[in-house]
Amino acid sequence: MAIVDRVNRDMESFSDEYGELLVKELRRQLAVKDKYATGTLADTMYHQVKTVEGKSIVKIYAEPYLRQVDKGRAAGKFPNMTA
Repeated sequence: MAIVDRVNRDMESFSDEYGELLVKELRRQLAVKDKYATGTLADTMYHQVKTVEGKSIVKIYAEPYLRQVDKGRAAGKFPNMTA
């Protein structure tokens, strides 16, 4: 059982490092693509690693408007004036 525990810890550590690199790259891409206005979006990005049934899951969190910053608005859609 000790080998399985060590592998699980190593995978969780690897997943944590991957999450850090992924968030760092997302922030870099915002800057490169000139999508860095106030910095709020980049500053609020973070990751979490959860282990469920022996599987490490990396979740990336960001402000809800990340998708609009990344993809833009769909054709024919007007901006949300109340936001």
